[in-house]
Amino acid sequence: MLDIVCADGLEPPLGIKQLISSSRLKNFCDKNQAIEKKRKAIFYRESYEFKEGELKKLASLGSAVLLSFSDVAYQKGIRRGIVLSKMKILVEMCRRTGCRMVFATLAQEPNMLRNAKEIESFMKVVGLRPNEIEASKKSIEELCGARK
Repeated sequence: MLDIVCADGLEPPLGIKQLISSSRLKNFCDKNQAIEKKRKAIFYRESYEFKEGELKKLASLGSAVLLSFSDVAYQKGIRRGIVLSKMKILVEMCRRTGCRMVFATLAQEPNMLRNAKEIESFMKVVGLRPNEIEASKKSIEELCGARK
């Protein structure tokens, strides 16, 4: 299993083969970058607000949306519930449109890293089924260009 992080020089935790910095991924798109013609890209929006048409376009381009463990873990109270709800809605929309999903920590420091079991548990919390968890793992390896 791979993880995408925001900092360089971090050591991979248990069950994580490799940490990849988002700044080194040419196909990592954050903020509100245009979806047009971005083949096999990873799109991350902290707001988790995607339109259904955007997700269909991403699916047709072989791209994926990224859901970050850190966005939930470091929120408190109602804000955490709101972020989790937005993620669950996005998962349902991705399921309907056929858009791929990838999960990562986007850790900025060592104490933000999570092991493979924790990331898998997070996938289950937001509503992924066992076959979707495996598909997500394959997608992140493919989109990050990892070799087996």
